[in-house]
This record gives sequence, C-alpha cells and structure tokens, in this order.
Amino acid sequence: MTSRHRLLTVLKGGIPDRVPFAPNIGQWFEYHKANNTLPDELSDCQTEWDAMEALNCDIFSRRLCAPVRLINAPYETVTEPLAGDTSRTSIHTPVGTLSSVSRFDRASWTTFTLEHPVKDPDRDLPILQWIIENSQWGFEHQLWDQAEKRLGEKGVLMIPFFQSPIKLIHNWAGQQEGTFILLEREKECDRLFEVYKEKVWKVAREALDASALVFCLMDNLDSLFHTPTLIKRYAFRFYGDLADFFHQRGRLLFSHGDGRLRSLIAMIRDTGLDGLEGIPHPPIGDLNLYEARKIHKRFIVMGGITAHESEVTGPEALPFIFDYCKGLLDKMRPFGRFIFSTG
Repeated sequence: MTSRHRLLTVLKGGIPDRVPFAPNIGQWFEYHKANNTLPDELSDCQTEWDAMEALNCDIFSRRLCAPVRLINAPYETVTEPLAGDTSRTSIHTPVGTLSSVSRFDRASWTTFTLEHPVKDPDRDLPILQWIIENSQWGFEHQLWDQAEKRLGEKGVLMIPFFQSPIKLIHNWAGQQEGTFILLEREKECDRLFEVYKEKVWKVAREALDASALVFCLMDNLDSLFHTPTLIKRYAFRFYGDLADFFHQRGRLLFSHGDGRLRSLIAMIRDTGLDGLEGIPHPPIGDLNLYEARKIHKRFIVMGGITAHESEVTGPEALPFIFDYCKGLLDKMRPFGRFIFSTG
C-alpha cells in the first residue's frame, strides 16, 4: 500500500497492511531547526513537510496546509514589541479597540498569551461582536491544490477548520474569563455564536469543491474547560450539525483533543464526530486509546506518543520505546481505525 492508500483504508474502516505512522513533529522540528540541533538525517530539511518526507512517514497532518483564511478584515491590526520576546497586538475598529499581550517562549518554542483581548465583557463583547460580523473567511482552492499536488501518494491532508463556539470565547477571553462569560452572558453569547456559525457554514460549503476528505476542528477538547454542561448549552448542535453536513457529502469531521476526555465520551459519540486527533493517554489524559476506539463503531483514534514517552533519553530510551510500542500495538490489534500519532 502507498501511504495514501493505507490511510484511506483506515479512514474507511478497513484493515491496512500495517499501522499508519503519522507523527505531529512540527513544534519539535521548528525548535531544533532554530537551534541547529536536528539529527543528521534531517539537517538539510527546511520545513516540517521536508522532514516528514525524509522520515518516509505516513503524512496525516493538519499543519501542512491551512486553506481556510481570513479574506476580509475591515479593521486595523497593529503589533508592537515590548520587553524581550513579548509583544502587544491591538485591533482597532470603529466601535473600539481590543488589545492582547503575548510572549514567545524559546525553551518550548511556542507563544503564550499573557493578556487576552476581551477583559471587560461590558466594554469588549460588543467590539468582538462587530469583529465577527464584519470579518469574512474563505477557502483558498489554489493553496489546497498546490498542497495536494505535492503530497501525491505520501498521505492525506486534514483541513484545520475553525473551532467550536466555546473555543472561540477561550481564544478571545481566556479559559477563566471565557467560562464566566459563557455562564453569565448567555444572550450575548447566543447572538455572537449565531453570526459565527453562519461564517463557518459559508466556508464549509466552499470547501466542498475541493478534494479534501477530512476536516479537523481546532478545539483542544478537555473536560476541564469543555465541560459537558457547556458543550450541551453551546456546542452540541455545532458539532452535530457540522458532522451531519460533512457526512452527507462523504467527508469526515475530527476534533483535536488534548486533555481529559472520559466524561465527554457520550457527547463525542452522540454528535457523530468521526475521530479525535492527538488523544493524550494516561498519565497525561484520562482515556486509553483502546478505550477511545470503542466510542462508536466507526470512531478513528489518533495518538500514542506523548511527552511521557518522548522525554525519555539516554541509553534506556531505545528499549523503553520498543517495549512501549509493542505493548500499545498489541492492545490496538486489529489495526483498523487507528493511526499511530502524537497525543
């Protein structure tokens, strides 16, 4: 089987010739590339995509092509540097300004938000409403076609596809303030989310003209913040209606999930999500991969490698990794509906 055939077999519920191996190496690659510490076999690679091809893995990634783009934003965004690796970004609109502060952390090679744009809901939620109402997103078919041409038989690309209303509020207000907003300002949230859903569905219809098979919601599913109560109130219909929309047209809908998932099993099953990308098994998460595959009869599991495994170094690393992989693969037989990946 080619990598593409292998992955399509799994996505359609069949048994592949071997387990697809599709690690998410983006952050790892960017860190080591910037610090000149890539292993010799990847030292000439310029991009994450180059590295995946050099590793000859089965490419199944949401990072390599992002054709959903903001195409019209009738406001001004200004970023100014602060001390060190910290910066402030301000969004200036006719109805007010939202600003955020972020810091790039070189040790982990990621960006942390120190101050979210929405701080005072009375003042800031109307501005956020205006931003969502007046922003337009679209699907860039040329970008997608170029990526598909490069990919060929090396795998399948996932389209990173918006987020649920809950994650939308988390992005703008942070998880703590966002949770208070969701609990205390239901009418305002309903107005905001109604407009947001219209934007999402517009792009979903545009995406149907592409060859894309798999869409992935960028939700960071975690029951600590995506509680069953909040999902039932704000996101259940969003997940379910979007899954139905794609299923009726032969597409699949995943979500990224990187936290505690056990109490969300019923929600995941009942909304019809086809799989989760990045499941963190214990001790980081609370759901084993072989349990996740039982969520429903078509459910596809992506995961197997977490920081708990990848942090092991030194002479004991190789036997540890082989023993771990053998134990995991024994539990995941037969290998249908399983993609060995990063959690």
